[in-house]
Amino acid sequence: MNLLGKIFTGLIAGMALVFMTMALMVYATHTNWKEAINNPSTGWSKKLADQIAANNQLRAEKANLESVLTAAQASKLEALAKLETALAAADKELKDTREQLAAASKNLEASVATLKVEQQNLSLARDENKKLSDDVRAQQKIADDSFKAFVAATDELSRLKVKLPQLEERTQQLAADTAKAKLLLAQVGRTLEDPLHAEPPPVTGEVTEINRDGLVQISVGFDDGIRAGHELDVYRGNTFIGRIRITDAEYGRGDVAIGSVMKDYQRQQIRRGDSVTSRLKILARQP
Repeated sequence: MNLLGKIFTGLIAGMALVFMTMALMVYATHTNWKEAINNPSTGWSKKLADQIAANNQLRAEKANLESVLTAAQASKLEALAKLETALAAADKELKDTREQLAAASKNLEASVATLKVEQQNLSLARDENKKLSDDVRAQQKIADDSFKAFVAATDELSRLKVKLPQLEERTQQLAADTAKAKLLLAQVGRTLEDPLHAEPPPVTGEVTEINRDGLVQISVGFDDGIRAGHELDVYRGNTFIGRIRITDAEYGRGDVAIGSVMKDYQRQQIRRGDSVTSRLKILARQP
């Protein structure tokens, strides 16, 4: 046997070992399928039956779940429809509320404007009321003053009523004095109708001052009945000196008067201390 035969013999022996090993392995893994299928506790028939039962149960549960889901979907659709209806109603209510709010806002604006006008009217009314109150107080004061005046007038009337008999008696006395005055005036050629200040009353005084303008100040004046326009005679002892016309006899300076010298009647130069009188003229008019 040569080398090539030996090699092939070794290869055949090795392949035999390999195939023997593979046969052993295949035999070790060999399964009894009939027993595996028909075994009542672990067989595939039992497993198949269990799976079919489980599948049927799952189918039943699926059908039940599908019915529950259908009912839930129907309920959901119903609830959704209700929600949509409620949403539509809410939208409508919201729209109505907005419209009511807009109307209420307009009414509020109108009310605010009216309130402002009423406040202005109230302010005017308050001012007018204050003015009326002031007028009422003023009228009340006038009424009080009028009442006081009425009371005073009533008191005065009562006083005058008491004084009336005295006045009547005084009137009678004045009437008697007037009658006597008329008789006396008739004796000197005068009447009561003659001007009051046409002639000076009977007075006698003296010259107290003389200035360069010819004005003469005398010691009788307004309090003695002397008035502007009266004419008085000036004399010294028993001598007639001249005549003066009164130009100033003011009230408040009742004890003096100012007169100017009447040139047509002047006989001598008038001096301080000369006498003045109205009696010479009065006596000259007597018959």
